[in-house]
Amino acid sequence: MSTVRRLRVINACILMLFMVTSCRSVMTSSRQSHGGIKYTIAPDERFHRVEKGKNGSLMYDSPELTVVCENGTLKINGQPAGTVQKGDHVQITDTFQVTVNGQLRGDVTTGHTENKQRIQQSKFEVQTSTR
Repeated sequence: MSTVRRLRVINACILMLFMVTSCRSVMTSSRQSHGGIKYTIAPDERFHRVEKGKNGSLMYDSPELTVVCENGTLKINGQPAGTVQKGDHVQITDTFQVTVNGQLRGDVTTGHTENKQRIQQSKFEVQTSTR
């Protein structure tokens, strides 16, 4: 193994170790409760991170979606998405939709004008190509 390749492997290992140790707490199952709020998070085979704060806050972060519950406020991709309180059930589905007590609060397009436009354009293209 060349020296450059060996250094790349070592750097990758250090980065992965840093990422694992930097998380305060990582959920391993899809159903949890934190701060009196129930969470169901669909299994995601790709990289995602869930951090639970000591003050009852929770953050879900993936390339497609960021969900933060803090001080009774829900934010999806940085946009306010209503409130949550003890006893509520927050669900993140496998299609990246966020619901609270079964009511849709947002999805992967929330706060992303570019994503919304791209999705609408692709729907339009599919509709016109099938006619």
